[in-house]
Amino acid sequence: MATCPNCGVRRQTVVDYEPSNKTHLIALFICCLGGVCCWCIPYCNDSCQSANHKCKACGAYVGTFKN
Repeated sequence: MATCPNCGVRRQTVVDYEPSNKTHLIALFICCLGGVCCWCIPYCNDSCQSANHKCKACGAYVGTFKN
């Protein structure tokens, strides 16, 4: 739940996940440990990515949550 800064409506947001620096570092770490075929796991896991929130009503950007 969030209040939109654009339209003032308080409701659930739409979440889009985007790879962050943390995602790239985890993938590099896995690759360096010998998991060459497993480097893509952080890109498939939402908890390793940044969550961009948008308003369901007007589509305005609300904020980003970085783990």
